[in-house]
Amino acid sequence: MAKQNKRVGKNKTKKRIKGGMKRINAALKNNFEAILAMMRKPGARLTKISGSSLKGFIFKLDVPPVQENAEFLGVNENGTAFTRPIYSLVFKFCVVSPPGTDTKLPPLTLSNGEAKDKETEFLEGFADEAKMQQEIFLSTVTPIGKYICPAIVDFAYFTSADAAIFLNELKGLTLASAPAPPVVARPTRRVGFQEPVMIDDATIMLDYLLANVTGRKQLGLITMELASSDYGELEDQRERAMHAEEGLSDIEHYGLTPEQVELSRMQIAVYNSSSAYTIALLLIEALKCKKFPWDCHTGNALAKSDGLKALLIDFGRTLAYYLAAGGDDRKYYPYPIASEDGAIDEDIIRVYNETSGSDYLTDVKAILALDVTSLFVSRTDPIDVVISRVNNILRFMSCIDYAINSIFFELDDQSPQMIDLLVTMYGPDLTRDWYTPEAKPDWASLGSSDFFRGRVLEVLPIFLHLTEGSQAPLNLLSGRALESATNPPDGAPRDFEPSLFSFRRGLKDYNRGSTLSTLSTFRKGGAKATSTFRKGRAKATSTFRATFRKSGAKSTATFRKSGAKTRAKATFRKSGAKIALSTASLD
Repeated sequence: MAKQNKRVGKNKTKKRIKGGMKRINAALKNNFEAILAMMRKPGARLTKISGSSLKGFIFKLDVPPVQENAEFLGVNENGTAFTRPIYSLVFKFCVVSPPGTDTKLPPLTLSNGEAKDKETEFLEGFADEAKMQQEIFLSTVTPIGKYICPAIVDFAYFTSADAAIFLNELKGLTLASAPAPPVVARPTRRVGFQEPVMIDDATIMLDYLLANVTGRKQLGLITMELASSDYGELEDQRERAMHAEEGLSDIEHYGLTPEQVELSRMQIAVYNSSSAYTIALLLIEALKCKKFPWDCHTGNALAKSDGLKALLIDFGRTLAYYLAAGGDDRKYYPYPIASEDGAIDEDIIRVYNETSGSDYLTDVKAILALDVTSLFVSRTDPIDVVISRVNNILRFMSCIDYAINSIFFELDDQSPQMIDLLVTMYGPDLTRDWYTPEAKPDWASLGSSDFFRGRVLEVLPIFLHLTEGSQAPLNLLSGRALESATNPPDGAPRDFEPSLFSFRRGLKDYNRGSTLSTLSTFRKGGAKATSTFRKGRAKATSTFRATFRKSGAKSTATFRKSGAKTRAKATFRKSGAKIALSTASLD
């Protein structure tokens, strides 16, 4: 939405986003006041969901599930109206840095000893992520109420001084602050059948934010609703399943009892079920929303503990296609494939073609021509045709994921971010070395295997359940009804505005009025930074390509040995150009 953003800045209009929830207390000024009210309910608790993504820090706020504790109403179980009290919220924080500054942060070390790389975000990119998620929610909640991601409740950002007040209040809600016995949000990396050691990562992450949101840095916050407190990071289920498989591989060595064997098998089944549900969500995102994530690891999905439902989160790195009638092929190249001036990044296309064994333009046109009914088995679309389409969609998503990340980011291994989800679909023999030419995936063979066929047959019923119309009671979630239901009686839109909240020191309150009250104001006042970024980005891209050509590298391997890519990447990052990598959607 880059061009749209420019127009917003020029005519000084505010970018409004219709909410996907209904605020109960009309006396409260805005949704952030309602969030604070939930935080201050007796018994409110804050736990960690995920710290594994590059830029996000994700928490869950739970209040005791009694009617008077609810400040919002969400979509009910039948998907027909906004009548379900919300007792859980998801907080996604990021460290916001000014354009043109260093984006690197110290590693985050959680209680299991693993160090996670972290970087700052840019405000415009973080706001675009919130808009992207709300757009996906609204496009999937109507007309049958079966959404694939949580609704956005609010977007806010804080100065470093105000962030300290807010984060310290949240620290008082963590499990570590409770007088109860020490408990923790996440088990250590032990074999799944063993009793987990409980530790509190929420306090670790809050302390990290307190230590790093300093000076000119700000704290960004996206708040989402959560239908149930019984959601956790899909990565936790994957780790439990992995360790359970380790135990089952040598039952005698580990001395498993029959009960432990059954528990281990259940943990594996739960993860397989959750991952199938997540794949179904990704297929809906692709076919209904025309959006493709390139950072879809198991830390960016939430799953219920029984494996029967999942939700997608984190849309900061998503390709969004807005296809207008007519025009040339440039409309098939959204950033980061295309630059601001429409020039195609040939390196990404080249890596995609090499990894997929196909042609990018041919593939993207074919996939964007599909819709959700393309995966409905019928006489004209038999099961083998549908299975082939699922293979083509997953190939496109994973190869563009690998191409972008291998060029712009340092990969821990030579495989896409969604490799763990792909393994659940194609089997454990799927290669994790996508760099070596002879080791690249054989998509024809993978897509015709019995393992893949069996997994697709598990995914399709979930996909149909989430996309077919319901014969249940009258659904009130048409587009017009959704807007009406989430607006107050006076007709004024109940939106979230990206706002800078300022806490009055010593008081548990905030004052909305400040120098940056809306994103349009931010763009007006900070347009020079964006302009500088774009000029810097063009220069960095030019330097990158010039360095690449001067290196004389005729292959990626030679290029990497020359060290030119590292130098170019450093130049790219120093330019402050990384803001655009976080931009969620562009025209």
